[in-house]
Amino acid sequence: MNIYFWAEHLYGFLSFTVLIPIGLGLNQWRFLNHSERWVVIFLIALLLHELLAILCIELHTRNHFLYYFETVAVLVSVAGVYSVLVGPRKLPWQIAVVVSVLMVLEVVFWVGFNHINSITLTLSRILPAVYAVICLNRLFTSKAIYTLGPDRMLYVHLGFFVFGAFTAINTYFKSYFIETSLDMYYLFNTISAMMSAVAFGFFSIGFFRVRWVPTGSSLS
Repeated sequence: MNIYFWAEHLYGFLSFTVLIPIGLGLNQWRFLNHSERWVVIFLIALLLHELLAILCIELHTRNHFLYYFETVAVLVSVAGVYSVLVGPRKLPWQIAVVVSVLMVLEVVFWVGFNHINSITLTLSRILPAVYAVICLNRLFTSKAIYTLGPDRMLYVHLGFFVFGAFTAINTYFKSYFIETSLDMYYLFNTISAMMSAVAFGFFSIGFFRVRWVPTGSSLS
């Protein structure tokens, strides 16, 4: 057993911490607002991606196509979360459609079907961070600043900021690291998984507080 063995198992353990907010979200489903339900869908999509990746490994099958699924799943679910929170209601959906089309162009005319769509995959991670910053800025500059503690949507935005900001670099350089440096690949993969687990922790806190804490009117 070498360091790569332990890195893989640590990555797997951290990735499956997503089960905690999924369980809490499903348990509180009838108390969730529109955006929070899309957060649960987003988390389930991440879980399905990990399960399909494991299946591909067991079947000794190339799994590059999973990144296309991951890109679209993140774009759609994040658009669902922020469609009522950022700009005109259709703007996040329109951005999701544009990036999805760019993904097809990137795959067909640039990287090919057997490679990772690094640019559009990275965009799908940057967008939730950008949306989260917009909502956090609105929260901090509004009267809601006096009730930050109780407002559970704060944890949704923090979760998406951490998830997006700390996984974007890893997704962009993933193809490069796979081909040039196995050590860097495992290092950034592990850091990405650790910060994703932190994001899942924020989502869990938000779901845990659902029954007792109302969502701020400016953020629901």
